[in-house]
Amino acid sequence: MGFSYTEWVGPFYRPGTPPGGMLRQYAKCFGTVELDTTFYAPPRESAVAKWMNDTPPGFTFAAKAWQRITHEKRFVDVQADLDTFLRSVAPLEPKLGPLLVQCPPDMTVENLPAFSDFLGSLPVGFRWAVEFRHRSWFTPGVLELLQARNICLVGADLYYMPKSLVRTADYAYIRLLGNRKKVTSIGKVVQDRTEDVHGWARDLSETVPDPDEGWVFANNHYSGFSPDTIGLLMHDLGLEKPLYPVNEPPEQPSLFG
Repeated sequence: MGFSYTEWVGPFYRPGTPPGGMLRQYAKCFGTVELDTTFYAPPRESAVAKWMNDTPPGFTFAAKAWQRITHEKRFVDVQADLDTFLRSVAPLEPKLGPLLVQCPPDMTVENLPAFSDFLGSLPVGFRWAVEFRHRSWFTPGVLELLQARNICLVGADLYYMPKSLVRTADYAYIRLLGNRKKVTSIGKVVQDRTEDVHGWARDLSETVPDPDEGWVFANNHYSGFSPDTIGLLMHDLGLEKPLYPVNEPPEQPSLFG
């Protein structure tokens, strides 16, 4: 979840890497990233252009829906805001992955009418994933609603939410979030989540046999250092663990500038 962390310079990025050079190094190791910045405001055209230029073909961006839609207006009268958000991320094609709709923790299934209307307004041509932060949403009716629209229910590993991978779409989306109260520093593993990662790997192997059908993202506060979390998951799935940029041979300067 994200790539622009100064705490990663040294354990992941090469020493001296500036923020503007991080994504290019990140994209050599991992094939996707979740954009948290789009939650706070629709991205500028210049930012989107740089993201596109700094990543190779086949890389994908998952983008978090604007908080004005989810947290401020709570899905009521949001068509104009939705259009603004979609226009801002549309230039990420063909690298645009799922769009994440994260519901507020205090939003319960009593908000189902507004939420259902919102789902009905979503345009085709985008992958949508929904993360609930309240247990009341986990009902057969809500799951059927998502399934009917091929909208993915996020499998979240969050300390107060149920941990399960329920397929409601032809792709899967998992977020390893952890507990910020237990992991207060990042840049190295401070909490052993090995058994938890093993469990998610088993679930993925059973329900998402094709790796191209799944997106998995880890927060730094899951174990303290999300590249190691994802590296462990990749190993469990039989995928090659990435070589971190800090461990790569230094780039040789060109004789031709």
